[in-house]
Amino acid sequence: MSTARMTDDEYLNIHNIAMSIEDIDIREKYYSKSFGSSDHFSKFLTWRAGYRAAQRAPIEASIPKHGQVYNQRIANTNFLDSGSYVHLKALLDQPYFPYIPIGHYKGFKYRLVPNTDILAPTVPINWDTEKEVLPDMFLGITKAIEPLGDNRKRSRKLNLSDESDVSTGDNDGTGFCFFQLGSLQYADKGSLDENKSAREIEWKDTGYVVVVEITLNGNAGNVHIIWNLNPYDECADRIEVKYTPDSCWGFLPGDYKIQHRVGIRIAEKFDDLSAEKSLASFLEDPTNLEKHVIPPKSKLSCVVFFVDADTSKKYIRRQYRDTEVSG
Repeated sequence: MSTARMTDDEYLNIHNIAMSIEDIDIREKYYSKSFGSSDHFSKFLTWRAGYRAAQRAPIEASIPKHGQVYNQRIANTNFLDSGSYVHLKALLDQPYFPYIPIGHYKGFKYRLVPNTDILAPTVPINWDTEKEVLPDMFLGITKAIEPLGDNRKRSRKLNLSDESDVSTGDNDGTGFCFFQLGSLQYADKGSLDENKSAREIEWKDTGYVVVVEITLNGNAGNVHIIWNLNPYDECADRIEVKYTPDSCWGFLPGDYKIQHRVGIRIAEKFDDLSAEKSLASFLEDPTNLEKHVIPPKSKLSCVVFFVDADTSKKYIRRQYRDTEVSG
């Protein structure tokens, strides 16, 4: 194909697709197919070098346009189409990223550090299924039963077989499917120094991961933060985070309340988040606390994809094994 007059967007699309291909030989074949000659490929390499240099350069917090690339990609992704969400994954998993502000709360600034491989299922995956099990960038959260304002513990059996699953988009309080966007970090000082770029500020990890809920139609919906319930240890093994009433995890900096939160909704859509966005409207809203707080002992499960044989409609769903959910 001729690439003499390729636009930056066309180069970027080729670059993102290539970066999503793990096999080097297959990636090289893709490049050969995309560029008809070594001269055209050389032009692409020149463009890529400039693109990477620009991405690695310190980016001032006052320049929002870089984060808008992520906003647009998230908003335009069809999470039911692998040809669509692979571009978002490639963008999020690059080793370089701009300053992506999430908002502020109680004197602390927050940002997103893209990464689609932080959270993992906390319940066993049932591989004995005809449905396609999606990679861990897709997960589902099932809320433990713990009514707010009531210290009495409740428990129930889900009474679901190994093949049981719950459709996404049925947000009735049991949980939802989501796509991982990356870790949530905070700045100690509460405000960015005017003489420093966002990359020069010391950022610290909150323990939370930013995720976007997937609607029934496969679009990006509510934005939540979810605590990493099984992080890696120093040996690169997953360890389970245990919950006790005096656990020190499940809180945002400066917000150490009695109630632990595995997760909570922070926005109705990713585009609502910015450096100027106060998260207090969601973190302190009683309606949001009632409907969107994810309590301790909640479970992360894998997500399955299938096509309805009668309607040809595509779905993704949370997968369960028989398990007891308690508050």
